[in-house]
Amino acid sequence: MRKTRRLTEEEKVIFDNAVISESEIDELVKKYKVVYDDGVNYVVCKCQRPKWQKANFLDTHMALAGVLRRGEALRDFVEYQLRMKQVIEFRNKDIPE
Repeated sequence: MRKTRRLTEEEKVIFDNAVISESEIDELVKKYKVVYDDGVNYVVCKCQRPKWQKANFLDTHMALAGVLRRGEALRDFVEYQLRMKQVIEFRNKDIPE
């Protein structure tokens, strides 16, 4: 699992106790693709942008979403993203929409 040392103690509790369903993970895994280039596993996904801003990371016509660490699976990456989503929602709870 990715490091969480930059989280506050309260955020670490939120991260560790995040409730994530298998269906959430499976759904998000389907949206990502891993592209291997020059020894690095990049995570890419489709995104909606104006035509003049179209994503095209490594000629995939997709946007870069992240980089897998050595030995990390896409499922681990997705689970981390879903846990961090709850931390970010906590951080932004006082910001008006």
